[in-house]
This record gives sequence, C-alpha cells and structure tokens, in this order.
Amino acid sequence: MQRPASVNRYDGLRIAAPAPDLSPVEASSSWTLTDSRAEVITISSALLPDGSWVYGFCVSWAKGGKSSRLPSAESGRFRSQHDAKLHAVGFMLGYIEHFIPESQDALRAAEKSLVQLSLFE
Repeated sequence: MQRPASVNRYDGLRIAAPAPDLSPVEASSSWTLTDSRAEVITISSALLPDGSWVYGFCVSWAKGGKSSRLPSAESGRFRSQHDAKLHAVGFMLGYIEHFIPESQDALRAAEKSLVQLSLFE
C-alpha cells in the first residue's frame, strides 16, 4: 500500500522554529540520484546564514517536462545537509509511482544510503 504523497517519514528532521525568510537561495551543492538519461533527479542544498540547511530539487521527467524548486525554507530547515537530503528523498518517495522503475530504484537506494550513513554519525 502506497502512503499518501503528503506524508514524509522524515518530517521529524525539520527544525521546529519558524523560518525567518522563505525566499529561494542559491544552491551550494547538488546530488544527482539517477544514472539514467531517461529521467534525471537532482537534489540541491544550501546553507542559510543561521546555520540551518535547506533543499531544492530538479526532476527531468522521462515523459517530458521538468519539475523544480530552488532551495528555500519553504520545504523546511534542517540541522545538517544530511537531514535536508534525507527529507528531500522522503518527499520524492511520496510520489514514487510517478517515476520510471529505474528512478524508483535510485530513490530507494538513495534513502538506504542516507539512512545507513546516519547510523555511523
């Protein structure tokens, strides 16, 4: 059973304090999750002046078109870049049925990689 798109199992990683500014910022790094040219998923992140992290994303869909959002506190602020990336992957997993099978596998692998990394931090 698929969970609804509005549920992100990593919502608890968000910093609870309200964001001072929701304006998009320039990404300081990016992570491309897919190896396929058919569909490309990239997560970008940025460090805010207050020391919190935010993320954005860009998906070039196999069916054509693009979905993107610049990094901003609109999706939440996080204590670490790792937490921001994990939340971004969790967000995309909420829409997993919209991705091609290869991208679905890449999203699951990205989640697994980030979760395993957090075990050693």
